[in-house]
Amino acid sequence: MAAREGVTRQRSGRSRTKWLTAAFWLVALAFGYRLAGTVTWVEWLLFAAVAAGLTGMWWQRRRRTRLSLVSGIACVLLAAPAVWLSVAVIRAPANLPVDSVGARVVQCGSVVAPVEASELTVSVVRGPPNESYSPVPQTWLETRCAQKLRYRLMSAAGLSVVAALIAVRAVGHFRPPAPLRD
Repeated sequence: MAAREGVTRQRSGRSRTKWLTAAFWLVALAFGYRLAGTVTWVEWLLFAAVAAGLTGMWWQRRRRTRLSLVSGIACVLLAAPAVWLSVAVIRAPANLPVDSVGARVVQCGSVVAPVEASELTVSVVRGPPNESYSPVPQTWLETRCAQKLRYRLMSAAGLSVVAALIAVRAVGHFRPPAPLRD
């Protein structure tokens, strides 16, 4: 009798995963918003735990619907650019403005190919190159470039985590659920 009620409830059109889906996307959106700033390790841990827990509960309760294929494709269309963007963030060279007006910059390199600390130099990008500027300490250049590259690495890692969780959901939409047990 209990199995029949489960089948009836499943066929009634009510989603058993609606709140899990809403919670997952709200958490993913909040974390994506936080990626625009600096994310602490506590926020990383909290996001990963909550998102993985919601994904695990969704995976157990999911079922095939008419929109499963569309939802899976939508998840793939979100996950693929996130992976591409995380790779682009790691490979793109970072420029660090030295002045408040941005007349001078230092080329920090990229996350995968950083410029050596001894090779960091300030270059003029706007204005006359022979204008006298105040000297910039090498330690300041090293510290600021290291911070900039670490920020980029954390952003790329965050995008990769979000992409992986969305990819798991995509697989869940494409793969049929296990049959009901009595």
